[in-house]
Amino acid sequence: MRIKLITGAFLGLTLIQVSHAATFNYTGTLEHVFIDDGTGSYAGAMIGDSYSGHYTTEDSVNDVTPILPCLNDACDYAFSRQSITASISNGTVTKAGTDSLLTIWDDYDLEVDDAAFINVLPGISWPVGTLLDGWLGDAFLNDGSQMLIGFISLDTSLYSSLEYRALPPDLSNTDLAVFTIEEFDAVGNTTFLGFGRLNAVQVVPIPSAVWLFSSGLIGLIGIARRKKS
Repeated sequence: MRIKLITGAFLGLTLIQVSHAATFNYTGTLEHVFIDDGTGSYAGAMIGDSYSGHYTTEDSVNDVTPILPCLNDACDYAFSRQSITASISNGTVTKAGTDSLLTIWDDYDLEVDDAAFINVLPGISWPVGTLLDGWLGDAFLNDGSQMLIGFISLDTSLYSSLEYRALPPDLSNTDLAVFTIEEFDAVGNTTFLGFGRLNAVQVVPIPSAVWLFSSGLIGLIGIARRKKS
């Protein structure tokens, strides 16, 4: 099963000098809890709770490796540097990890399980078969948890190929931005699964890079980690 999600406000940005990585911070609000058996670190989470964290990507296609086979509408990329990190926190419990991948969608055909997942969000009602473009950052955290942030657009002209992209699209070009957090027990059963919309995303200052910022809202929906076939 693939889990895909993400929405929110974003800050448009342009990299004008090469750096080793592109890192940005995000904040979001929990809007739905699918599973909570009371044993996870985030057990008892409430709708409206705030989450925050960061996600780091390679800034060059030369530093990523496609995870084959790429499908016609989606491709996963693995990062080469150990400095690539991700994290999520509810203000009390913080989780972090270094095992991440990035998925690019180009004319992705929304599947039944993805539609059911996304459509629990207020105001979202996307039918199965809806075509989407997207940027989906997925990470396995050190305790075995998994998180994802995603930026999704109903405008399928956003991406015209599955080539690697270091940063999400500008917020004004996306329709949903979301995050997910999933925890597991010792045998791999889900103990907690929640997701919500991103409220804001900002680039973390990187000394070796220069960024131009432009304000703008960007709807982003993160739906990530495709089914392995």
